[in-house]
Amino acid sequence: MAKCAQLIGSSGSNWAKRSNTPGAITSLGFSPDGETLGTGSADGTAHVFDLATGKARGFVVKHKTPLVSVDVGRHDLLLTASEDGVAKVLNAKDGQLIAEINCGAKIRNAHLGGSGTFLSTILSDNTVRIWECQTGKPAQGVIRTDEGIVDAD
Repeated sequence: MAKCAQLIGSSGSNWAKRSNTPGAITSLGFSPDGETLGTGSADGTAHVFDLATGKARGFVVKHKTPLVSVDVGRHDLLLTASEDGVAKVLNAKDGQLIAEINCGAKIRNAHLGGSGTFLSTILSDNTVRIWECQTGKPAQGVIRTDEGIVDAD
């Protein structure tokens, strides 16, 4: 059975369709300029759409486990993060990998910083960690709590 995801325009028209989607969409993110949409799925894949045309860009980002976060930021950055603790920073235009980060714990959520210099991850070990987007290296100290973290943006 083929499955698909559809992007419906404000007028109700079906202007983008992603066929053969084996997993549910688990995360999505819009670029700050409103021109790009990134989607992440339970099958561990991420797709990027050009919102002016409704067409998918010609690449697929693959992870081994379901995606928990997709974010599209300034400077054409795409962040994908999966349950297995791997975050990837890519070029949102062509899918070229910029950095791959093994966070050392399951990722609950992840966000690109407004400047595109840093990203943050919320991890299952009750920490928030900050990373450099271009290198994937840890950038700052760790925020730890015994109470858990729901979200940070």
